[in-house]
Amino acid sequence: IAIIILYSALIIAPVNSALLAQAYKSLDGIGNLRGFWKDLRGNYRQTVGVYLLYGIAFSLLLMNIVICFYLLAPLFTKIVGMLNLYLLIFLILAGFYLRPLIVLQENTVKKVFKKAFLLAFANGPQTFLALLILVLLGLFCSFLLPLLVMLYGGFLQFFTMRFFLGLLEKYDAKSTVKTE
Repeated sequence: IAIIILYSALIIAPVNSALLAQAYKSLDGIGNLRGFWKDLRGNYRQTVGVYLLYGIAFSLLLMNIVICFYLLAPLFTKIVGMLNLYLLIFLILAGFYLRPLIVLQENTVKKVFKKAFLLAFANGPQTFLALLILVLLGLFCSFLLPLLVMLYGGFLQFFTMRFFLGLLEKYDAKSTVKTE
């Protein structure tokens, strides 16, 4: 599990964040390969820090749920396990907002988590529906590998960006990313 957390935090999350920044910049017509590398270097440390903390919290909650449901027998531990399960679902919903909050706004690690949890709490059904759409599209694209490679990544970036920008409009907030 530690290898998966490190791999996703050190490689997958920063690349996804840089791709999201390029998707945002391509709306203005200024997305390019040099900008991808610049965004990757610019957001790398913050993305790694956020996703390492997220991965550690996710794995600890998952282990706690397994311990509460399968290894311990008292009723109190089952209740604690249910609370941990709800917290895990809430953590998954908040995880949808981590990349946009890193890339599209200038936030510290603490502010990223605070805003992600507030957005997930305030927009729970919409976030659940957005994640459900992404999972169903991923399952559909997994039947044909070229669709998964060519379609899903782009859809993921633009869907996440449009969804987040729609929420920013709802709260009368602006994206603070600098486009050159």
